[in-house]
Amino acid sequence: MRSDRIDGLGHAGPNRGQFAREAGKTDRAISLLEKALNARPNDGTLNLALAEYYNRMGNSQKAAELAEKGKAHLTVEPSQPNQ
Repeated sequence: MRSDRIDGLGHAGPNRGQFAREAGKTDRAISLLEKALNARPNDGTLNLALAEYYNRMGNSQKAAELAEKGKAHLTVEPSQPNQ
């Protein structure tokens, strides 16, 4: 069974959080993203999505921390040329 199912909410992730925000439920969006991030702490996309919500809520310090972590997890090492 996959670990990205959160409390019977289905697949929690950036899209589900965005849906909640667009429905006027920013606090709910943050809650969903935080739960998803607890299950997948090294998911760069989730970190960046949550950073955006914290930034919109005026918590720039938390947003910066999450953005830095998200970018670090999205960084891909360049492939080595075949020898």
